[in-house]
Amino acid sequence: MMLEEKENVVLGKLIALVNGVISEGDIWILEDKIREILSALQQDKALDSMVVVLEELKKKYLINCMVCKTPCGKTSDYFLNELEPQQREKKIKLYRDLLKKYDSKTEYQDILKAISELSW
Repeated sequence: MMLEEKENVVLGKLIALVNGVISEGDIWILEDKIREILSALQQDKALDSMVVVLEELKKKYLINCMVCKTPCGKTSDYFLNELEPQQREKKIKLYRDLLKKYDSKTEYQDILKAISELSW
């Protein structure tokens, strides 16, 4: 099981952004954007533009990580398709479950936790 390439890229960048935002402590500032990106993933629409949006968000909100002399990897793009097959299938199942359950009423903290857990 593999993700479509655009979906893999958007999700990998989203995981990196969420991990960074959680580390920086200001999780609420990006709620609308993260919800917009999840909706795009659900609908498989505008994924090319979401790549650009995610890159800009990372540059704006994770500036310390972008200039870090000793990067920890927490905000590195995390592409599920690059994982070993057994681990990849497990993570893709978790991701698909998130997309099935997600709607506008889903608690934001639950969204962040589910996205971050994809990189554990």
